[in-house]
Amino acid sequence: SSYRDKRRDYIEYLMEQNIAGYIATLNRDQQVGHKKYAEILGRAKIGINFSYSVDKHQLKGRVFETMHAGAMLLETKNPQTEALFEDGVDYVSFSDKEDLIKKIKYYLLHDQEREAIASSGREKVLKMYNSELYTKRIFEHKDFINEKSSNISSN
Repeated sequence: SSYRDKRRDYIEYLMEQNIAGYIATLNRDQQVGHKKYAEILGRAKIGINFSYSVDKHQLKGRVFETMHAGAMLLETKNPQTEALFEDGVDYVSFSDKEDLIKKIKYYLLHDQEREAIASSGREKVLKMYNSELYTKRIFEHKDFINEKSSNISSN
């Protein structure tokens, strides 16, 4: 009944296909700490993200975390990630369980292609979605809100 049941189907399929990896399926309070998570992701060749949540696709923090760590992102095909990154250049999308397996096997055998995609994704995250730009946009938004608010109150 949980929206995560579909993810479980994918994970079980990965296990049936003997695809080894680190799988974080525990409740939030039982998951590894941030430092350990960063260490695990930093060693990964591929990071998988399932974008579908409850009733729609969502842009998850894992997209940025995976790319920032230097792993190739393998992501459920969705319009949110496609709006910010180029499929096949900055990350790779998959459409179903068989496509996921096919792409994992392919990119584990083709290091140069996988590393080029991971590098492109990391460079884009560092250039376009870094903390300096994020903070700047927050203050620009704050100034816009304040300006709008003062215009309303003076009218």
